[in-house]
Amino acid sequence: MKNKFTKILLVIFLLLIALFVWNHRSDLSSFHINQTELIEKIRSHGPIDIIILAALIIIVIMIPGAPTAPFEIASGVVFGPILGSILNLTSAVIGNALLIWIMVKFEVGNSSSQNKILDKVEKMKNPRFGLSIAYMIPIIPTFLIDYTSNKLNYSLKNFLPYIIIGNIPISILYAVGGDAILEKNYKKIIILLSIILLILGLFLLFNKLYKKERSENHE
Repeated sequence: MKNKFTKILLVIFLLLIALFVWNHRSDLSSFHINQTELIEKIRSHGPIDIIILAALIIIVIMIPGAPTAPFEIASGVVFGPILGSILNLTSAVIGNALLIWIMVKFEVGNSSSQNKILDKVEKMKNPRFGLSIAYMIPIIPTFLIDYTSNKLNYSLKNFLPYIIIGNIPISILYAVGGDAILEKNYKKIIILLSIILLILGLFLLFNKLYKKERSENHE
């Protein structure tokens, strides 16, 4: 079931990519114009682009191991920091909620690698909060987080606020980053990269402390 589900998602994903490229085909020959005109041209697109990008983010969330960052950054490029952030957050919430619903309905997802996250989260005082934090860490696939919430038997209704809270920071971060890349604002890009590295650093620290605590408990 999982392999069939993933193949269907990949086909839809490729079709959406082709549609998005086709819709932006005129932009590909526009890089000879000045920066102001380029920004105006890229951001002159409307509802079709919103639907395509939102669908891409939703689909990528449901594909195991697929990164959402390129598409959430693209939303910042195409729509700017505010609309891009709203698009990212809305798509992330819909994508994760839909994935959890599918997992419950069709029992999708079963891998030993997912037990590592499950094992750590189960030992937390507030596992839901731990999963919410996990959404903020780029190197943890959202598929694994949703799988873990499903294995812990959290209802979608009760877990939804944690999905929203967990996705707010990273949705804004990617959208602002995409906007900074388009405007060539290198200072903002450096700040955003520093924030991402800080988040990753905190994750590695947490992981190290967890392993230390676990080894001490076994002594």
